[in-house]
Amino acid sequence: MYRNHKILAIVPARSGSTRIPDKNMQKIGGVSLIGWAGLCLRALDWIDKKIISSDSIEYLREGDKYDLNVRKRPDRFSTNDSNIIDLINYMRAQWIDFDILLLIEPSSPMRTPEDIQQCVDMLIDNATVVDLVFTVSPVPYKCRPHRLIYIDEKQAFINGDYTPYLDYYYRNGLCYAYKVKYPLELLPSNNIPIIIDRPIIDIDEPEELLLAEQLILRGADWVKE
Repeated sequence: MYRNHKILAIVPARSGSTRIPDKNMQKIGGVSLIGWAGLCLRALDWIDKKIISSDSIEYLREGDKYDLNVRKRPDRFSTNDSNIIDLINYMRAQWIDFDILLLIEPSSPMRTPEDIQQCVDMLIDNATVVDLVFTVSPVPYKCRPHRLIYIDEKQAFINGDYTPYLDYYYRNGLCYAYKVKYPLELLPSNNIPIIIDRPIIDIDEPEELLLAEQLILRGADWVKE
């Protein structure tokens, strides 16, 4: 219980990653990505229940090592096209008694307990008007829309589908804090993004594992295995 709110955290960990096979079991500093999510949640003793949802028995066993309650998910929620919100809505009966739902993606291991608490505090403070608080990072300047092109039949064209001079951000996966309601939407219009200014690696490519390891081990002084 936190500030009179009952909190549920879900770590979604499907096993079908294509760019990095078994991505959620890859290790940083000897700890799997599932483990990093579990360690961060372990540091927050006010979270009432912590769940790992996976189609993989191996992943579920890994989550159990880090005090995550295991929930085997149906295979239809573990494809490349599956939507995590569809899974959570399917699991509604397991979290209907909670006030706040935390979505903690293992592929973004550079979170801190403070990131999660900041999201929860912001949601509680604005609960009458906000359904979601989530973390974002600035899009690097060289990747912003006005610098992008697309190639058609070997000819390059300027990307015209953007608004100049806006600051762009991406969802970095550190934390989504939802006010429990049914059904949930991935990104409801009444939301508050929290900007994370420090370097964040949301792992999609193999080389990002190495970069994340260099960065995360510098600042993970909160870890108590």
